[in-house]
Amino acid sequence: MHAVGYLETRRRHPVSLGAAITLNLAVVGAMPAYNPEFILPPPGAIPTIEIKPLPPIKPIERVKTELPKRATTQPQPVPLDPIPLPTIDAFKPAWPELPPQPSGDLGNTSAAEPLKPVPVETRADIDPRFLRDLQPPYPPALERGEVEGVVTVRVQVGTDGRILAVELIRADDPAFFSATRDQALRRWRFKPALRDGVAVVSWVQKTVRFTIRR
Repeated sequence: MHAVGYLETRRRHPVSLGAAITLNLAVVGAMPAYNPEFILPPPGAIPTIEIKPLPPIKPIERVKTELPKRATTQPQPVPLDPIPLPTIDAFKPAWPELPPQPSGDLGNTSAAEPLKPVPVETRADIDPRFLRDLQPPYPPALERGEVEGVVTVRVQVGTDGRILAVELIRADDPAFFSATRDQALRRWRFKPALRDGVAVVSWVQKTVRFTIRR
């Protein structure tokens, strides 16, 4: 038993082989007739388009512009009022003039007086060693009557610190002033005032209060 193949089939069916050859020849012969370039469409199949002519183009009109004529005559200048100029008096200063300076050689410093130094002064004050003697004794009559008061005096301090004079400024009772004056002249001691380290006479104001101890 042998295998059946394509050759065996073609041998057993000659009619089929002839039909295939005939079909191939028909397809090859029909190919030139299928070319679209040789096929014409039937009339009326393609719509026709009516093309209207464009309207004529109007020519561009040129507009003439006339420039204003230049004036041939120059304009006349308008006369202006004259401006008054300031006088010399207008530039004078408003402040008063200084008096004339005495004539002399300003560069000569030998003729000018030398400046004097300001003296160094120290005021007189109570000597702390005599503070217990500042309060005068209470006047007996005023102490019995329990009268209190204040005395303000102005004393002159000498170069040795002692009191040279006593002046009354204010006193609630004359007896208070008498007691204060006597105490100052006898017992008060001050450090004298100094001027450039030298003791000088000066005036000092002091206030004394008389109060009863209860």
